[in-house]
Amino acid sequence: MARSPRTSKAAKVPQGLPDRETLLNYLRETGEADRAAIARAFGLKGADRRALREMLKSLEDDGALGRRGRKGFAESGSLPEVGVVDVAERDPDGDLLVKLTKGEDAPLVPLAPDRKAEVGQAPGLGDRLLVRFVRLESGEFEARLIKKLGQSAHRILGVIRKARREIRVEPVDRRTKETLVLTEEEAGELRDGDLVVAQVGQSVGRYGPKRGKLLEVVGR
Repeated sequence: MARSPRTSKAAKVPQGLPDRETLLNYLRETGEADRAAIARAFGLKGADRRALREMLKSLEDDGALGRRGRKGFAESGSLPEVGVVDVAERDPDGDLLVKLTKGEDAPLVPLAPDRKAEVGQAPGLGDRLLVRFVRLESGEFEARLIKKLGQSAHRILGVIRKARREIRVEPVDRRTKETLVLTEEEAGELRDGDLVVAQVGQSVGRYGPKRGKLLEVVGR
């Protein structure tokens, strides 16, 4: 069963190797995280990092955790506030159902009709979309369209990655090979994992990535 979306603000966590429930609570708060991020949050080093790896594997084998991409983990069946989805099926009533692009354990969720869509622009089977997941009074979820991800060659929807004093935008669409670099002045308030739209600029060097101009912060 899907759980409600979390806020992007992570709760403070105790330092040291967590027990299983503490680790699950942390992932409920953060939405998803990779092993390195979890180790940093709990201040783990050496043998504790190896123990964390075994704990994550055990929780995944038990069905308590699901994978998010190559390295990420999340509570099984959970949904983020904002996510990239594929239109996967059409139900017997003709309504579209979407599924997270990274998360085999994630449930199918109905896509709310877009009343503003013009003829020919409404999503269809196989489309990739950016949506917001909303929990209804019934307890069920629906996905509300933010935008279709047929990307312009001059704009990229991507995830912020901070490392070694460099702030990069890694594209969500794997068919897009462009990775952009943002200036610290422009992106100083952004956090690792933020979802943004950036405009493609000129290359930093002869062989380096291109510079990007931040256009919009979509969410986590």
